[in-house]
Amino acid sequence: MGEPIQPQPPRPGPSRTTLFILVGLALTIMLLFVASIFLLLRYRQTVTRLVTAPARVPAKIASVASTLVDYSLSNSVTVVLGENESSYGLMPSQNAGDGRTIIESIEGVSARAQRLTNNRTTLNFYFRIDPSFKQHDLSTVRIDVEYLDPQPGTMGVHYDAVGAENVSNPKYREAAQPVRLTGSGVWQKATFRTRGDASFSNRQNGQSDFRIWAKTALLYVRKITVTPEASPVEQSTKSYSTSNQVSVALGEDDSGTGGLQHLNAGGSRASIQTLDGVACWHLNRINENRMYASLYFAIDPTFKQERLKNARVEVEYLAVAKRNSAFRLQFDAMEGDTHRMYKPVLPDGARILRFGTGADYGFVPKPDIWSTATFHLTNAVFMNSQKDGADFRLEVVPPELYVRRVTVTRENP
Repeated sequence: MGEPIQPQPPRPGPSRTTLFILVGLALTIMLLFVASIFLLLRYRQTVTRLVTAPARVPAKIASVASTLVDYSLSNSVTVVLGENESSYGLMPSQNAGDGRTIIESIEGVSARAQRLTNNRTTLNFYFRIDPSFKQHDLSTVRIDVEYLDPQPGTMGVHYDAVGAENVSNPKYREAAQPVRLTGSGVWQKATFRTRGDASFSNRQNGQSDFRIWAKTALLYVRKITVTPEASPVEQSTKSYSTSNQVSVALGEDDSGTGGLQHLNAGGSRASIQTLDGVACWHLNRINENRMYASLYFAIDPTFKQERLKNARVEVEYLAVAKRNSAFRLQFDAMEGDTHRMYKPVLPDGARILRFGTGADYGFVPKPDIWSTATFHLTNAVFMNSQKDGADFRLEVVPPELYVRRVTVTRENP
């Protein structure tokens, strides 16, 4: 018989230390997997919330957040300024040298503030629009500004309109219409509109698209909203692009259905009267001890499509003899490379009345009878730059006059 088979000794198993290491690795891998799933779900929730509702994104990370959010389907973009700043497609530019602001609270409200320093004359607040929102047609937008004015002055908006014609500085095109700051010390809202030529190409200081400017010692701003609007041409109910003439019968139809609209700009306080059986507007501010007053008019955008540079304006009027009246027309024009919102022109054949300020007016030749004054306008731009978007105004000294019709006719150079 052979030798008996000897049993083999048992092989040594993994040590207790090795088991602990393997279990630890398995638990770590499992925890990392669960954490990644949790973070992915949170990320998707955050992005969805940002896209579907006005998000409150800290301004410091607004540029990062903008890469995660598509604003092309949004109706507007907004930024809320102050201690807890939030951005929804609109971001303040703090790297513009003349636009650095500070966070302050006033009347319990946190906002951005700026004060005049170092002999400066103008305050500036700069803003950038998210690139995805620029997929909209933003040539015409409404810019709403919530502000508080501790001191009087003037406030407006300059926007980037690179490519606009007959504008002295298209990177800082004036929106319509600057507002007067009264120093009220209360929160208010002002609305500004671009003129159908905005490009928002980040050409302003700090690669900004627009800025709020103010000629005042101190200004607080807490919220800005930008909303696209239909262009002035699209808003027109009738096209006058092939017409040679537009007019308005004052007292009968001031709505602009004749291609020309009378505006009650700046509270002109003209009233409808019937004189000699004729409906007309009566401008009368004598009792307010005013030296002069104006009637404002806006030309239909479709009539200006073909570059209305030269025009004849005829005003049918009746002046009161005892007032010894004079008037002039002021229109939106270019003078060389300078944009003049109120360029003056006198009526044909009028005797000149010159004031100590150097302003010239034309004497009314025949008072107390209906007459027609004719004004010839050259180098006009008619960009609605005057009060409340007017293209021209009739300025009367002293402020009393009856006007029944105003007509604008195209002229050759």
